[in-house]
Amino acid sequence: MTGFAPISLTAATLPELETAISHLRDVLGDQTYESLARKGETMTTAEMATYAYDQIDQARAELDEPEASSAGFGFSGPAETAAAVRSATRKPVE
Repeated sequence: MTGFAPISLTAATLPELETAISHLRDVLGDQTYESLARKGETMTTAEMATYAYDQIDQARAELDEPEASSAGFGFSGPAETAAAVRSATRKPVE
């Protein structure tokens, strides 16, 4: 995401993005985050859309069979990762 637009424009438009990136770095580790970010920077728009649809399909499948999600892999699946990002970027209700 950060490679898609100039960071200052992105940060100004989506201030919660910095929080989400920080959370992802904490969860994934800097090396894994940087590797995935570089991979994302090279994706075409069509590849981004395909990837997003694939992740949505995986998350839906995990919701249908929660006991099968990430079994034995030691990491969260797409649904859990999406929930963590939403949680990290959610603004507190005042």
